[in-house]
Amino acid sequence: MERINNSIRNIKYGFFASIISTFMKFFTRTIMIYTIGVKFVGLDSVFLSIIGILNLTELGFSNAVNFSLYNPVERKDYNLINCILNYYKKIYRCIGCLITILGILLVPFLNKIVTEEIPQGQNIYILYFIALFNTGIGYFLFAYKSSIFIVNLKNKEISYIKTILSIVQCILQIIALIKFKSYFLYILITPIITISNNILISIRAKKYFPYYRAVGRLPYIEQRNIQKNVIGLFIQKVGTVVFSSVDNIVISAFLGITEVALYNNYYYVTQTSHTIWCDEP
Repeated sequence: MERINNSIRNIKYGFFASIISTFMKFFTRTIMIYTIGVKFVGLDSVFLSIIGILNLTELGFSNAVNFSLYNPVERKDYNLINCILNYYKKIYRCIGCLITILGILLVPFLNKIVTEEIPQGQNIYILYFIALFNTGIGYFLFAYKSSIFIVNLKNKEISYIKTILSIVQCILQIIALIKFKSYFLYILITPIITISNNILISIRAKKYFPYYRAVGRLPYIEQRNIQKNVIGLFIQKVGTVVFSSVDNIVISAFLGITEVALYNNYYYVTQTSHTIWCDEP
């Protein structure tokens, strides 16, 4: 009964968090158009698409690990849980390194992807590296600890932190756009929020689950089970990424970032209701 009640609460908190996050993104993008121009909305969308494709290296690994944790959590097998978390942490660090390396290898092709000239005074490479750093640091800094809340049906703790930080991020980015009219400051706020999110989740995990620690060596058979689950999840992940990310890169390369911005504005509006109702709690 407790698990059912937790699931219901997770759905409520997840629904609320989705609404807040969607509204904040839409509001911020609108202000960006009226302050620094539509080109930056397109550039931002292209960066998100590139990062989305790089995230394919994650292979759906997090979902596979979460699935493998449910049974030992139910049995309160803390030794196995800690071994899985340690395995998760190591793999995530490898993924973070791989994403960073692949992201750096893409730098010579960046001018082929972003073909339209961006406003004077903006260095596209610095902006790209900030976006890349935001993704990489997420894998290195306690990212695996989110699984602790998910498998214990305490997603509301994650939703609460993300909702508060979404509001903070929105306020800071609006200040950067209105007062300073700076996309550099706008995008620089993102990794700060990511680091804050991971640290806060880590602190909450240590408070609520002090007996969960990433230590020990995971038995080979358990590693194989996780790897088998990853294969199936990877196919689904590829489909999702291709559907949501590749189009922005193609449009940018052939038509320009202004067209990417226009396309994404319409796409974002049509997908808002789908995001709110269909996102996982």
